[in-house]
Amino acid sequence: MLIPSDCSLVLSTRQQEAAELEEKQDTTRLVLEYNDREEEELNALGNLPVGWSQSGGGRVVYRGHSWEGHWGR
Repeated sequence: MLIPSDCSLVLSTRQQEAAELEEKQDTTRLVLEYNDREEEELNALGNLPVGWSQSGGGRVVYRGHSWEGHWGR
């Protein structure tokens, strides 16, 4: 069965496919940007002075104390 290319169903399907492709590309871009930031942070943490490290939650700690303003609690 042949369907004309200017049929509303065909046009709608093409628009939906284009939107899905754009969403997939946006998601891929976001994931790649996130991975780049993670890698940059890990590289920067590799240059921390002795005694400094990254905690499991992604925070930078010095000798067991977090630098998030939890002083005196």
